Amino acid sequence: MNGTSTASRINITNYRVILKPAAQTSSPVPDSWISREEAISYLESAGLTQHDFELRYIGPAFPLSNAMANAGVMGVFTPRAMEVIEDILAMVEAKDQAGDTHQRVIYCMRGAIRQPTSITLE
Repeated sequence: MNGTSTASRINITNYRVILKPAAQTSSPVPDSWISREEAISYLESAGLTQHDFELRYIGPAFPLSNAMANAGVMGVFTPRAMEVIEDILAMVEAKDQAGDTHQRVIYCMRGAIRQPTSITLE
């Protein structure tokens, strides 16, 4: 979350995908940070399809502002995806108006609603 009144630029540089122990994949477990495209491919190797998840593209010049509805939503997952995914980590870099760069690792599934009562982001 951007705590200032001005926009910051954000870029997710890499991901780590952690599947639940019972999940089976046709690809080896990545042992390092991977790109968004590689994360999508790895999730597909676990039997998930484009209908089961969306990892949003958040890249260079993506504005981050408190005024944007659902600005912090980095992905959307179906109950099927929640059965397979333990966590997804995203390495995030943000550059503020002063030119300072901040880097954080976000645990995307912490606080996730694993059994949603609706299919909206509300």
